Amino acid sequence: MVTRHGGARGQPLAGGGEGQRVSGGADGSSPTSGRTSRAWSRALGLRRRLEAAGLPAPILDSATSLDAVLGWVEDGFRGLFVENPQPMWVLDAETGGFIAVNRAAIAEYGYTADDFADLSPAALRHDPGLTAAQLALARVQRSKLATRHRRKDGRLIDVEVSAGPLDFLGRRAVLSVIHNVTERNRLERQLRNGGFRDPVTGGPNRALFLERVTHALVRLRRHHGTIAVLVCSINGFADVRNGLGYTIGDILLQEVATRLATAVRPGDTVARLVGDEFGVLLEDIGGRDHAIELAERLSGDFSAPFETMAGELTVRMSVGVIATSAPQADAGELVRAAALAMHAASATGRGEPVAFTPGMDASATERLRLAQDLHQAIARDQLRVVFQPLVALRGGAIVGCEALVRWEHPNRGEIPPDAFIKLAEENGDIFAIDTWVLMTACAQIAEWREVGLGDLSVSVNCSGRDLGRGDLVDHV
Repeated sequence: MVTRHGGARGQPLAGGGEGQRVSGGADGSSPTSGRTSRAWSRALGLRRRLEAAGLPAPILDSATSLDAVLGWVEDGFRGLFVENPQPMWVLDAETGGFIAVNRAAIAEYGYTADDFADLSPAALRHDPGLTAAQLALARVQRSKLATRHRRKDGRLIDVEVSAGPLDFLGRRAVLSVIHNVTERNRLERQLRNGGFRDPVTGGPNRALFLERVTHALVRLRRHHGTIAVLVCSINGFADVRNGLGYTIGDILLQEVATRLATAVRPGDTVARLVGDEFGVLLEDIGGRDHAIELAERLSGDFSAPFETMAGELTVRMSVGVIATSAPQADAGELVRAAALAMHAASATGRGEPVAFTPGMDASATERLRLAQDLHQAIARDQLRVVFQPLVALRGGAIVGCEALVRWEHPNRGEIPPDAFIKLAEENGDIFAIDTWVLMTACAQIAEWREVGLGDLSVSVNCSGRDLGRGDLVDHV
């Protein structure tokens, strides 16, 4: 600890209880009067305890009450200040100079107690101009300030300084408590960046992309223009990942993100949204036709193969586009619309970008409802099997039949297989449907055999998804 009250450093001066000045020898010897001699002995004892603790002794002058000094220390000063693990110091309210610093401050900043005695708080500040303003405020009320301090080794640390008025040995002072928040701020920045960064590509993620689209829409309120949102997916990405492994899949995602970012302008945004889908925000474009033109150019950039550890990979992109000049548009709805257009582009198989149309929204809603109804079709006994006969060319005899599934929807009537089989494959219901058809066909064969039609063969169609299952034979 270092304390300073205007006397020459190291001069052991003590004041009497009533402001009476009592002088001792320059070598620390006690005065001769009786009452002050006992007080002086107590002061010397305090001085020795501080020195034994490795702390400089107080520097006192005649303006300081000896009783104030002893009371301040004896009432827990050592525990509350000197040995407090939180860096703390006391500043003179008028001059701003250091009066006292504790051990934790010495350890944190790397300065010795003597160094602090010769420093001003501004010397520690990254922004010294705010020192006087905070000191003026702290003279009259508690205040808190987030700033940066410079250690003796030159390293900057983030700190929160809590400061307030203090009566220190009968003098106006300011007590400052310093919290080092460097690590906390680093973790918070990491969390913030992690919240907006994709873990695979390292670039923007869906959250940041939506934020950028929202900001672009806000700018449209001030400056009329057009923005476009593109959603791109990698055709056949699942085959790459399943055939070559997740590591190659991640490398491909990174390479695609890099190529997309290279293809757009510096002010545009490329983000990985989910899986193999990427979002592209194009700002300040000429209109819908210009957006389609840019999307076509972007698709063309994927004609060149990618170099990976597994060799060259050539992929194609399905691109959906939506352009708007309406600042009241919703960012999430724009991304959803572009994704619907992307799925339409994928369905065509032509590799050409597709612009969103309102009909796509209705189709998507209808598709969702149909998928939900199909999931319950078996339990609600809405499926049936029809048997299409197989006729011999010679003689015209029926030699067998093919089992075909039909869906009798309670509200829509009969729904043809081409309207729901692919949907069942996509949503995972196809295995349950194939199993039901197989069991129904087997039950029908058993009935026919009972009436003497045992020579008929029955063919049952099986989805390609089921052929990939290792237990298909056992299941049949």
